[in-house]
Amino acid sequence: MNLSNITSNVSMPNIGPDHEIHADRAAATALTPADYHAIWEQWESEAIPGANEQRDQAVARMKECLENNAERLELNRLGLTSLPEIWPTSLSSLDLSDNVLTQFPQNLPEGLDYLNVSSNRRLQEWPDSLPSSLKDLCITSCGFTTLGSLPPNLQDLRANHNQINTLPETWPASLLLLDLCQNALTQFPQNLPEGMEDLTLSYNRQLQQGTSSLPSSLKFLDIVRCGFTELSEAITSLPITCQINMGQRGSSGYTHLIPENVRELLLDREMDRQVWMELGPYILRAREREVLLAQEAQQERPSPTINNLSDVIATWLPAEQQDKLAGNWATIEQEDNAPAFSAFLNRLADTVSAKENPEFILQVAIWLAQLAGSPALREQTFLIAQEASATCEDRITLTYNDMQKAVMLHEVEKGQYDTQLPELMARGREMFRLEQLENIAREKVKILKTLNVHSVDDIEVYLAYQVKLRESLELFSVSKEMRFFGVSHVTTDDLLSAEARVKTAENHDFPRWLSQWSPWKSVVQRIEPERYAAAFEKQYHALENIYPDKLAAELAANGMAGDVDANRIVGKRINDEIMGKIDMALTHEVLSAKGAISLLDSQWMEYI
Repeated sequence: MNLSNITSNVSMPNIGPDHEIHADRAAATALTPADYHAIWEQWESEAIPGANEQRDQAVARMKECLENNAERLELNRLGLTSLPEIWPTSLSSLDLSDNVLTQFPQNLPEGLDYLNVSSNRRLQEWPDSLPSSLKDLCITSCGFTTLGSLPPNLQDLRANHNQINTLPETWPASLLLLDLCQNALTQFPQNLPEGMEDLTLSYNRQLQQGTSSLPSSLKFLDIVRCGFTELSEAITSLPITCQINMGQRGSSGYTHLIPENVRELLLDREMDRQVWMELGPYILRAREREVLLAQEAQQERPSPTINNLSDVIATWLPAEQQDKLAGNWATIEQEDNAPAFSAFLNRLADTVSAKENPEFILQVAIWLAQLAGSPALREQTFLIAQEASATCEDRITLTYNDMQKAVMLHEVEKGQYDTQLPELMARGREMFRLEQLENIAREKVKILKTLNVHSVDDIEVYLAYQVKLRESLELFSVSKEMRFFGVSHVTTDDLLSAEARVKTAENHDFPRWLSQWSPWKSVVQRIEPERYAAAFEKQYHALENIYPDKLAAELAANGMAGDVDANRIVGKRINDEIMGKIDMALTHEVLSAKGAISLLDSQWMEYI
């Protein structure tokens, strides 16, 4: 979006052909809140049709951030393909992870010290500049091949799971942590700053040492599964206090490469020097999840093979169904994003659920048959798979859960439950519970980051709440198992609190939520078209006759008449209240007519 294109077609003040807003003006002139809102709303209106972006949520969060002068802004997991060109100047922390971005955010405010753009697989081009204030940068699981110029005050850089083969010649003197795990490096990073404490280079299988020295300040060095044929003096001369992760005893580690005199020294000082030959829970420090991922990879499982989709499908089906269904999939595998779905199924087969739960295999087989018969559901599912097939096991599990949510929504919208209202309410309640858990997980992640728990992974937190509360909250679309719950930082008390919050919220808020749920509205339109049309007319009449008077009265009562920002904020609230009352009345009317009003009764009696 070009900011200069925002003109009089935007329904905000001070934005016209003679009052254009440019990105460079933002640095020179203070923008009003109305200017910010106009820019963001214009960006929201430019969303790509069918891309499933949640730009409305992004704009709402940015407006809230601006209004509260907040330092943190979380726009992760919104499916964003692009970003606005201007940001609240108060920001110190910005999370843009798990989107579909192709470009780095531009015009970031000075003062920003944390930026997370991880899991944007299409993000490949390094930015021309980053705020000099930046201290913590996370670019995990993107598509970078080159690591460009870095901010001068950077302390933590997590760049694992990319394809990086080119590194900068110089590094910020402030750098403490550098994670380059699983890239395409062939040479050790050069000229690392003295003062660095944590260096991870594992799973760069073509990596050769090629360095004469490493910072003597290092406290941790991870070189599991690199391409070494010997250990250089740069490694063997590191201080005794440095922990070196070299792999698991019995696998192709480096024990035999350590010079004999060094081995003797290590044995003599076993309590001081930790060369990790065996991995276990007792060594989980600030990098719990990375260590466990390394342990998992050291079990010598072959990398997933992305076969023809029809071949992959056959491995999930009972023998008697393989020929028929796999044949159907032979034509489907030509569709967009089919290779991503094939890769996803390969990874799904390697999860705990697939290996230990026969019921899960049957569930997947039924789901695949459903996908084969529904092009619309298949298209949506393939899109979800596109961003998940190359990441860790628990992300695969969480993605599978998201796909099952898509199945439920598809079934409702296609009318499968139009005559089965109890089953429909069960699906709606499960969607409500999952939505509540997502909000709770987001809060937990925010708390952990506030406490500087750098090893927290949003995926593990979100999945932990779903998997561990599956039975107590009756989340039947959710997988039963996850791999890394132990490093999610979600405690038993967290789970008990979450269960109570969700059940209490459902008892009080589910009827209102249901009346606003789009799939439910589509059901009402099909099964009670006359009542639906009458409610629509009521809403239209209220907007024409009731809304203006209520808005004017409230603005006048609070001395805000003529205030454009107040008009927008108060107007939205009044509009939501009016529409909500009519929607709620329609829901009660329809369920009463069907003799099913009891479906709105509280489900959790102990939390009333």
